[in-house]
Amino acid sequence: MRGSRLMACRRADPQAGPAGLALLAVIACGMVLGASWDPPCAWADEPPAADVAIRSLLDEPGGLIDLAVSPNGQRLYGLSTDGETVVSLACGRNASAEVRTVIEGESADGPGRSIGCIDSSVVAILRDTPATVITTHRIPPPPEAAVASSPLQRVALDDAPPTAAASATSTAGLTVSHTRNWLAVTTPPAAVLRAAIAGVRLGSLSPRNCPELAAGVDVRAAAVSPADELVLVTASSETASAGQPPSTNSLSMYATPGGWELLRLDTGLSDVRDACFTTASGSLWVITGGVASADPPQPSGLWRLDAALHNRRQAINAVLVTALEAPLAVTAGSDEVLYALVEDGRRVVEIRPPAAHD
Repeated sequence: MRGSRLMACRRADPQAGPAGLALLAVIACGMVLGASWDPPCAWADEPPAADVAIRSLLDEPGGLIDLAVSPNGQRLYGLSTDGETVVSLACGRNASAEVRTVIEGESADGPGRSIGCIDSSVVAILRDTPATVITTHRIPPPPEAAVASSPLQRVALDDAPPTAAASATSTAGLTVSHTRNWLAVTTPPAAVLRAAIAGVRLGSLSPRNCPELAAGVDVRAAAVSPADELVLVTASSETASAGQPPSTNSLSMYATPGGWELLRLDTGLSDVRDACFTTASGSLWVITGGVASADPPQPSGLWRLDAALHNRRQAINAVLVTALEAPLAVTAGSDEVLYALVEDGRRVVEIRPPAAHD
């Protein structure tokens, strides 16, 4: 399972090490496929790293709701809160203050909800409609902007016409494989769909080779590991009883192809909002909201999920890397740099975590 690792935290567990790759392989092979398993989890006892570098890239008063990085790692795309505009800015080594609008206008399929890059010049947008529609758009050279009403391609799960927009609390999301061979869509209630990618064209959306999620499960975040496994962070959709502590979110990994469950672990975190992998290290990162009622109280911020052994059982240590104010989304470039939406989407920041220790 090359690249499919949760980097281990030695301070939290002396048996854990940077070979999270091997550890996860053991976890996956040792599990009964499809079985529910909730091993112990813990927050690592190391404090947030002091040498995390955070730089503001963009202040967007209107707000953004999702981010995507181009395959070459040179452009960062942001989807506006109203779902009608996509902006682009340079990132990575060529980062600059240049920001331009690359897609604008209304779509007959509703506003955008989530965005992903299927090619360096083509983005896919999941539309906010019960009819599960993805539109793709080619990014024109500057200073031109594409018109949202004229997509390069429209892919729908069915032919039902768009109706009222989905709730703002919808868990619908889109994530693209690092191989750019497929993408996955999560839609409420608890459905996962895939579409093959061939160049800049999408195949049909289908539940084939997708995990079947149990009723009462809410997908909070989705990512694809460097080894091409689909990773979902889920929570119970049932409202916790008054006075009870918030339930923590679970992490599940699924084989590609096949869609069968490889592992399921408790993250030890609540209110996970987004997740991504950095491909070179294989590290898995999540952002969370703050949970004052947790014990201990959970700060909002960026966390690294590390593989560890607790009492000879596989587990996750959630390591707080840096606190963030009201984070919404996170994505990763090709150079171990992360990009996050903070302050409820009004600011884009670049985050350079400290290098992992071997």
